[in-house]
Amino acid sequence: MDTLQCTVSDCGVPVILRADMNSVERWDGIGVERRMRLQCLSPYSRKGSGVILCQKDGQWKTDILCGFEFQGHFYRFHSEATTWEGAKARCNSFGGYLVELDTGNERDWIFTTFIAPNFRQEDCQKFYDCGSWTGGRVRDGELTFVWSRGGNPIGNNLWYDGQPNNNGDDQDCVELTRQSGLLNDRGCLTPNAFICEWDP
Repeated sequence: MDTLQCTVSDCGVPVILRADMNSVERWDGIGVERRMRLQCLSPYSRKGSGVILCQKDGQWKTDILCGFEFQGHFYRFHSEATTWEGAKARCNSFGGYLVELDTGNERDWIFTTFIAPNFRQEDCQKFYDCGSWTGGRVRDGELTFVWSRGGNPIGNNLWYDGQPNNNGDDQDCVELTRQSGLLNDRGCLTPNAFICEWDP
């Protein structure tokens, strides 16, 4: 009986964040059409087809994202700290946008799913320590905070007491804080984690 041997394609072994390489099917492993189909690791949900394709230039191309779903929307937490603009650009590069909290229920779910598990309480002594960027920002030429993608004003019930306060006259962006689970205005150049969101 012949022994089958797998060979790595000219694209190399794919590395897809939170994807399960053990979910590759037999036909995928053979390299039919130079593509594979992946699933996301538990407990993540998949957005996209799950197909990754080895292109002629030797690079893998995929539309797979692994994250969490809530009320029809898809979310992904990024722990690498960056500025508000950097976070917005990263979310846009994945086809999403910085999270916009439409309700208290959504805020509570985001806090429980992403903020609390990723920041230790003892590392976050002040209410503004350990924040994650949201899509909130001051509307140009005004003192009104709005969601940057939709343009809707941010509800007063989402803010920490006394916020927004524009301390130092340079707090034009909005973070969700670990200490309170509420919003705080912050300087846009502050390095923070961030959360991306996708519509259904």
